[in-house]
Amino acid sequence: MNPDLSYRTGGVLQPRPSASPGCQQVTEWLHSVYERLPVGICDGCTDCALRCAGEVVPMVAAEYHAIRQYLDNQGQPVPPRRQRRWGQMMAPCRFLAEDSRLCTIYPVRPLICRLFGLVEWLPCPTGKQTAVVNDGLDLMRRYAELGPHPFSFWQQQREDLTPSPAPSRRGERESAEIL
Repeated sequence: MNPDLSYRTGGVLQPRPSASPGCQQVTEWLHSVYERLPVGICDGCTDCALRCAGEVVPMVAAEYHAIRQYLDNQGQPVPPRRQRRWGQMMAPCRFLAEDSRLCTIYPVRPLICRLFGLVEWLPCPTGKQTAVVNDGLDLMRRYAELGPHPFSFWQQQREDLTPSPAPSRRGERESAEIL
């Protein structure tokens, strides 16, 4: 078994220091869900990687921030969006390593990714493990109330909040002349 596959988040999912009490509650709820999911069932065959598809993977803001923090701590840039190849229904997830088919953000992967092989509606493609999380739909209903969006949505939100550089004096004069 791949030792990386049994790694728990172990505190990686942390609220940002400036997080609101609501964000802290979401983080605590997610952490409690993650902690009760079975670990070590997977044998690491990576056949489920075929289901790691594009920009449709939902995540809540706390998971997005955990992914960004994880990448920053690893000294890794955010991978670009992947393009769909001939014969593919969807582009592969940007966080799926093409050579190994392993998740590059496995310790901080979103809830839906953690449920692969553990719920009946996301079965293990090889049938090596059976669904063991009986309340998966209830978890996803609660999760849906938290406002999940794809990574690209959260990335755009972050870029929208990044202040743009102040215009130069020359730019201000040119603007004033136009007006």
